[in-house]
Amino acid sequence: MAQHILNQRPVSRRPISRLCRNGFFLLPLVLLVLLGVVLPWLGSPLLYNTSSSPSFPPSLSYWREYSLTQATKFVAKNGSTVIVCTVSYPFLPFLNNWLISVSRQNHQENVLVIAEDYATLYKVNEKWPGHAVLIPPALGSQTAQHFGSKGFFKFTSRRPQHLLDILELGYNVMYNDVDMVWLQDPFQYLEGSHDAYFMDDLTKIKPLNHSHDLPPPNRKGATYICSCMIFLRPTSGAKLLMSKWIEELGSLFWAKPKEGNDQPAFNWALNKTAHEVDVYLLPQTAFPSGGLYFTNETWVKETKGKHAIIHDNYIIGYDEKMKRFRDFGLWLQQQRPISNRPISFLNRNGLFLLLLALLFLLGVYLPLSEAPLFLFPNRTSPSSTPSPSFVVSDWRDYTLAQAAKFVAKNGTVIVCAVSYPFLPFLNNWLISISRQKHHEKVLVIAEDYALLYKVNEKWPGHAVLIPPALDPKAAHHFGSQ
Repeated sequence: MAQHILNQRPVSRRPISRLCRNGFFLLPLVLLVLLGVVLPWLGSPLLYNTSSSPSFPPSLSYWREYSLTQATKFVAKNGSTVIVCTVSYPFLPFLNNWLISVSRQNHQENVLVIAEDYATLYKVNEKWPGHAVLIPPALGSQTAQHFGSKGFFKFTSRRPQHLLDILELGYNVMYNDVDMVWLQDPFQYLEGSHDAYFMDDLTKIKPLNHSHDLPPPNRKGATYICSCMIFLRPTSGAKLLMSKWIEELGSLFWAKPKEGNDQPAFNWALNKTAHEVDVYLLPQTAFPSGGLYFTNETWVKETKGKHAIIHDNYIIGYDEKMKRFRDFGLWLQQQRPISNRPISFLNRNGLFLLLLALLFLLGVYLPLSEAPLFLFPNRTSPSSTPSPSFVVSDWRDYTLAQAAKFVAKNGTVIVCAVSYPFLPFLNNWLISISRQKHHEKVLVIAEDYALLYKVNEKWPGHAVLIPPALDPKAAHHFGSQ
C-alpha cells in the first residue's frame, strides 16, 4: 500500500517482523477475531451516518423548526412504527449504548430521539440527520436530571404527551428509557392486537406461564407497572390511557416530596381505565426489572436466552448505572472516529459479508500491497541515531556516514537510489526485503528532497540525500538525460 505513505497516515510503532512470512498468517486471524467479536460490541450508531439520511440542510435554524410530524414521518420506515426515547445531553452515552443494542436487532432506522435540550438536538442530527426532534420548551443541557429531582419530573412528565401526539398522527409507538439494552427483538413478544403493552417492575419471580392481564392492585389500590417500556397502537383505548396519564400527572396528589416521577401516575391511569383499555403484560422472562436481573443470578441462568430488554433500574445515579452495565458486560459503546459508512453495514446480516471481504483483503491483497515504510518502527536510540523529532533542516544535514552507521548490520548496508515518482516501487521492493528479514539494513539514497522527507518521516534514519538534488516531480525515464 504505497498509497498509505502518500496519504500521510499516522505512523505505527508495530515491528514489521509481525508481518513476516512466519508471523503474517496470524494477523488475519487476530483481526478476524477483533472484527467478528469486538467490533460489533464497540460500534455506536451515533458515530455512523445512516444510509437513508434525508437531504435536510444541517443548519441550527432548521433543526429548531423540525417538527414532530416531519420527524415521525421520516423514521417510520414501514409506515407504522416509531421507537421513541427522550434524552438530555448528559445522557448521550446511555443513548449511544441503547442505540447499539437496537441496531443489532435491525430497528435503528425507526428510532426517534426526542431531545430535551438543543445541545442533544444538534449533536444527534449532526451525526444522524433527521433522527432527533425537540418539542419546546427546551431544558438546560448542562445538568443530568437525577431521579426524584424537580428537573427529573419535568423531564419525565412530558412523556405521555409526546406519545399521545405520535398516536394522533396514526403511528404505533414504542417508548424506551435509554438506560436499557436490547438482547433480542422485543417485537416478537407483542402478541395479539392489544392497545397497550408494558412490563412489570416487581422483583418477585412470576411463573413462566403468568397471566398477561393487568396485575391486581396492592392494598393501596395501585399496581407497580414500569413506565420505562411501553408499546402503544393508535387506538382509542391507547389514546385514552395516555390522556388519563396526563390527567393524573396534573393532579400530583400521589407524589411524595422526594419521589417526583411519572410512574405512579401511569399506574393510577392504568387502574382507572382498566375496563376501557385492552392491555397486555409482557412476559417477565423477556422483560425483567433491574431489581430482578441484576440481583438474582440463579434466575438469570435459568432463563438464559429468553431475555429481550434489560432495564438498568433499581439503582440511582449516573455513574452507578454505568458501572453496573460495565460489570455485567452490557456497556456496549466506545467513542470512535466518525465514519460515513452506513450503519446498515454493521447489522447482523451485513457484518458477515463485511468480515468475508476483510478476510479476503487481509489474506490476499494486503500481503501484496502493504508498505514497510508505513509499518516500520522508529528503531532510533539517543546514543547512535537521529531523533524522530528532527525537522527538515536535520535531514538536509544528515550525512552518508551517519546514515550508513545507523543502518549497517553485521557490516552490511543494502542501498537503493530513488526519486519521488518511484516511491511505489520502493515500497514494493521493501516489502520483498522485509519478508527475508533484511529491511533494517536498507539505506535509501534519495534523489530529491520530497523523497528524503517522506521516507524519514515514516521511517526515521533510513534515507539520506547526497547533493545535488533532482526535480521531485518528474519521473526519469530510461535513456533520458
